[in-house]
Order: sequence, then C-alpha cells, then structure tokens
Amino acid sequence: MTQTINTIMNRVPLEHVNMLTGALLCVAGVIAFFNIDVPTSLNWIIFGAMYLVMEEYRCECLDCTNRNHLIRFLFSWIGLLGTMALLWFYVSTFLL
Repeated sequence: MTQTINTIMNRVPLEHVNMLTGALLCVAGVIAFFNIDVPTSLNWIIFGAMYLVMEEYRCECLDCTNRNHLIRFLFSWIGLLGTMALLWFYVSTFLL
C-alpha cells in the first residue's frame, strides 16, 4: 500500500491535482449560477479560485517533513474527489 501511495505521489504533481480541483469548482459555480442562485455560485467560484492560487503559498522551508507532504497529498486528493462528486451531482441534477 505504501509503495502504491509513493508511486502516485511521485507521478502526479499536487500542483496539477489542485489546479484541476480549482477548475472543477469554478465549473460547479457556473452550473450553480444558472440553476440555484448567485450566492451559491459565487461561493464555488471563489473557492475554486482559491484552489487555483494555493500553490503559491505552500511551505518551501527546509523543516517540512515527509509527514506534511503526505497530509498535503491526501487532502489534495480528497478535495479533488469531493469536487468531482459535487460536479457529478450538479450535472446529473441540473443538466440531465
């Protein structure tokens, strides 16, 4: 299991995961704009924009441990999977 996680951590940069998460949150905001209401839409768009720029503020210090990277890795992927579930819900509810 650890070998699999290490392989994924080395192959998929977290910057790409976070950019995809931010873009999908913005898409969810656009869908919410046309189907729910403006405040909900703006909430998702602002949150997506924050995801898109969050890599600029990550820790670059030398004392960052491997544990911190694992936590960052796990929550980046949890954010992406949760965003994909939200987008799937919006598409299936409002567009199909």
